[in-house]
Amino acid sequence: MAKIITFYSFKGGTGRSLGLSNAAYYLASIGKNIACIDLDVEAAGLIKIFDIKEPPIKNVVDWLINPVSTKIKDTFTLYNLRFMKLKGQLYIIPAIMNEDPGRLANIKWQFSTAREFMDKIKHFEVDYKIDYFFIDTRSGQSSESFFMNLKADVVVMFSRIDGQGSDGTKLLLSLFRDKGFTMPFILVCSSIPNHRSVADLLLKFRANIEQDIDIQIPYNPALAAKEQIVFESPNKSEFEMGIIPNYINLAKKIMEMVDDHE
Repeated sequence: MAKIITFYSFKGGTGRSLGLSNAAYYLASIGKNIACIDLDVEAAGLIKIFDIKEPPIKNVVDWLINPVSTKIKDTFTLYNLRFMKLKGQLYIIPAIMNEDPGRLANIKWQFSTAREFMDKIKHFEVDYKIDYFFIDTRSGQSSESFFMNLKADVVVMFSRIDGQGSDGTKLLLSLFRDKGFTMPFILVCSSIPNHRSVADLLLKFRANIEQDIDIQIPYNPALAAKEQIVFESPNKSEFEMGIIPNYINLAKKIMEMVDDHE
């Protein structure tokens, strides 16, 4: 049965979508079938990161406005990305960056919406033999992200290590714990600057949220500006070569967490 992995953060700008995309690429490179779904519909990013030139005829907003019980290919525009190095399949169901605000206002998020959406992608699992669904959710205390994360097998929580990131991540974790939800979390500290004060900031971060950091991803302005799959980057810089193991570790941690909670 396919596992649902949601990617979540209190603030934007954490590298969450890049982390999702590169982890998905690595898992597909070792033979897993991955479906990436962009539910950050107000700030869509996967369509850019995966360099999709042809805009989708239908995207997830069409379904969220008017859920229908048809096959997945009739509901969303599906992209099968065929990179040379992949042994598995990598599918993308994108949102678009220039979505009409009026359409977004017509989305009515509630628990039944999340349940119906998950039921919909379960059909996708059977038809396309999916191993993992990677879902990019909206940042912050949004109802849509809360409902989607409740349906996840694993939640990957991205956070910066500054004060807003620390306090916001602590708040989100507390909200889930206070509701009695026990889905496993992977905590990723991202956009970590190259500065001598980083060690102190990480200690303060851990002490504040009272949880270990699973993965650390350093920050590099040039790489952040590229917004691409680092594995596919030609003529990789020293920093790009150095960050690849971090994304591989994230992908392996997801597999490990799924195996531990089956």
